[in-house]
Amino acid sequence: MHGVDAWIGIVLGVVLLAAIAFAIWCSVLRHARRRDTVARMARYRDAQTTDAIAAVMAIIDAGHLVGPDAIGTLTPEESTRIEFLLDEWTEIALGIRLGIYDEGIWFSLYGGTARFFWTHLRPFMKARRGDTGREFSWAEFDRLAVRWLIRMHSVDSDKAVKQLKTLSGMLDQTLGG
Repeated sequence: MHGVDAWIGIVLGVVLLAAIAFAIWCSVLRHARRRDTVARMARYRDAQTTDAIAAVMAIIDAGHLVGPDAIGTLTPEESTRIEFLLDEWTEIALGIRLGIYDEGIWFSLYGGTARFFWTHLRPFMKARRGDTGREFSWAEFDRLAVRWLIRMHSVDSDKAVKQLKTLSGMLDQTLGG
């Protein structure tokens, strides 16, 4: 009986140590993800990226991405700036999907920005995909933007569902349903 008690104690000790090691590993991983996120955000704010953002904003504000032939009127430099920004967001999206970056931090700080660029640059993305035959260009950014759009509107959808139920009830009462 003494031997069984000793083995149970050893097994419990090993399980406890494994649980502590796992908790430490998760904490280190979370810290590393946050560190990597902050480092990548610093790169997102470097001169090259901020210049590209300013150029793309000017292109959007000028309406150069609106209309069926709009993409064809872009200069090679404008196209390069847009592609650079899309590549940046694709790299960020891939890092988020792979767990390298903290999605919550990116969403909190840049969710609206990503949605804005994705919405306005969709015609360019579609045209480029058709021109190059690379259907999957910027696909990671597509996935991230769609997921974030759903996330942004999920809070609103709960409120909308409640309003629709209230309206439905009022209609039922009014129409005698």
